Amino acid sequence: MNTNEMMKTMKDFVNVLNYTSANHEKWKEELSYYDRAICDLMHFIQLNNIEDTPTKEKNLILKQIKEYRTRRQEVKSKIDLGNRLYSKINKKNCNELSQKLNSLTELADVELIYSPRVLFDLFK
Repeated sequence: MNTNEMMKTMKDFVNVLNYTSANHEKWKEELSYYDRAICDLMHFIQLNNIEDTPTKEKNLILKQIKEYRTRRQEVKSKIDLGNRLYSKINKKNCNELSQKLNSLTELADVELIYSPRVLFDLFK
C-alpha cells in the first residue's frame, strides 16, 4: 500500500466515523418507526378476519411487512456497526480521532516545496 492509498483509507475511515456519529440517533428513530409500523400490521392481521380479506389486500399487507422488515434490518445493521465501533472507541475519542485523522490527511494534501541545499541549478 502506497502513501496515497493509506491517505485515502484514512479519509474513508474519517468519513465512516463522521457519518456514523451524525446519523446514529436518526437511525434509532427509524428503527423505532419500523418496529411500530410492523406492530401495526401485525395487530391489523390479529384483529381483522384475514380469511375474509381479498387476496389483493393480503398481498399488499405481506409486501408492506417485507418492506418494513427489510428497511428495519438495514437500519439495525448500521446501528449495530456503530455500536461495535463505539464499544472499541468511545464517542468522545471517536470525534477526537476523526479530527486528528482529518488534520493528517490535510497535511498530506499540501504540496511539497523543497529548497535545494547544494544543487541549486537542478531546481531552476
